[in-house]
Amino acid sequence: MFETVLCPSPGGATVKNWGDAHGDFFEFLKPAGSERCEGHSIDRPELLRNGTTLWFGWDSMTKTGDAQTVFQWKSNGANDQNQQNYPVIMKVEDSRLKVWYVAPGERWTSLGSAPWTPEAWHSVQLRITTSSGTGGSAEVWLDGTRIALATGIRTWDDLGNKPRWGTYGSTIADVSSTHWVDDPVLGDTRGTSTEAAFREVPFRHRPPVPCPHPPDRLIVRTETFTSDRAGATLRITDHGRRGGRTRARRGTASGDLAAAA
Repeated sequence: MFETVLCPSPGGATVKNWGDAHGDFFEFLKPAGSERCEGHSIDRPELLRNGTTLWFGWDSMTKTGDAQTVFQWKSNGANDQNQQNYPVIMKVEDSRLKVWYVAPGERWTSLGSAPWTPEAWHSVQLRITTSSGTGGSAEVWLDGTRIALATGIRTWDDLGNKPRWGTYGSTIADVSSTHWVDDPVLGDTRGTSTEAAFREVPFRHRPPVPCPHPPDRLIVRTETFTSDRAGATLRITDHGRRGGRTRARRGTASGDLAAAA
């Protein structure tokens, strides 16, 4: 599903199932001492382009009312290669979902907010009409109610943009934070239900190395690197809809292990 996962150990992005109607879903666990745990981009980046309308939908739940950034429409490239970094951003803060537009020059404009109950599932829908000029727009729906709308904005940066889910923020670096995401989908129309109302385009993970699971079963890959005096171990776990598989490689240097994997 996610092209890259940015989660330092002992945190991580994993697939969970609590045995209820949600089935499998993603858990982003940010450990204390780190600012982020996020998964970003999709397997078919050609769907993300300038001059189009994109509808994203997902169910979301956070452990607390202060998970900070839970979604970014993240700009590609390093900071000196883009003008906006994150044109559209969502935060869970003070038990509210807050939506912002960030214009070139780091000029933040609040687009709206609504109450957010932690430890409860919420339906989130986001429309972005992409434009590298001023023809873009964005709107956000929370639990069936539109809470944010902006038109005449720039929503496509110099090298393009991609979605990013998780939990991130310098103000919560000293504490752990958890964000659960269920059934993210991408389409070109909006309905009343995250699961059923989108003309769904599956998000499939494109692994950077050969993978033991078929692409339609693979959800996300996590890698954990540990070392001791005797050497180092790279542990790779592929999480799929039918379970997971973990492989470990032993070596003397992280570069050798990465090449071997």
